[in-house]
Amino acid sequence: MFKRIVIASEMSRGEFDIITCLKSFKKLGVEECLLLQCINSYEIKPKASTFFAEVMEENLRRQKEQLDGEGYSVETRLVTGEMKDEINRIA
Repeated sequence: MFKRIVIASEMSRGEFDIITCLKSFKKLGVEECLLLQCINSYEIKPKASTFFAEVMEENLRRQKEQLDGEGYSVETRLVTGEMKDEINRIA
């Protein structure tokens, strides 16, 4: 099926529910995951963006740890822009 998938991660209550669901994708042949989070510069003031970036990096690190533990090869990216545009650019 698919060897590599892109996961648009976000800061929400259900963020780790998605990661939990991904565990079953291993059975479908998925081997690699790209975890992607976006900082939308239009929604965040410049002074706050550093704080948000640190929080998002930590969030990505914890998600990566979970997927690493399931045997996935995981890459993380924190980018600036709108999620829909960044997904299209990367995919």
